[in-house]
Amino acid sequence: MSPSLVAGAISSPPDTSCATCDNPTLPAATPYQDRLAWVIAVSDPAIASCPVEPAGTKRPSPDLLASDHNYELFLLDATTGGDALDYLQSHVAPCNPSTRIPAQVEVPREQVSVPWSLGTRDPDGYSATITAQVLPCDGHQSTLNLDDNQPSAGVVVERPVAADCGPRTASR
Repeated sequence: MSPSLVAGAISSPPDTSCATCDNPTLPAATPYQDRLAWVIAVSDPAIASCPVEPAGTKRPSPDLLASDHNYELFLLDATTGGDALDYLQSHVAPCNPSTRIPAQVEVPREQVSVPWSLGTRDPDGYSATITAQVLPCDGHQSTLNLDDNQPSAGVVVERPVAADCGPRTASR
């Protein structure tokens, strides 16, 4: 895989719609050159709901579509089990056949439940402080809301797959 393609890897952008979220900086993607890796290839058919094509819309030429195999790769270092990457082949835009979308590399993320402990509980019984064990590259909400129908709590973070971004720290 081209090092320049990996250097431009997309790390999920910060979630600006969540006022109580901590959006950490993710580690840079690691190039895959001369190392053993597990590779999973899956078909990634383009599914889109496009508006009706206006009259005279040009269809892509067969040679433009010839290299479109619609695949996605998931890579994982075979020695360490880390450095996960997703690779999406360059392809023709589903709703704009005259446009080609370049290949993309992304650092995949997963949701993980992390250990937490109860700190203090307010006398009103409606609020408390908890401490969760998170990694520096974990994205998480700083507020956890529960209701009467949910008698238990869980702290779920979003982190890079097989993250190796430093030691766990306590977060309130």
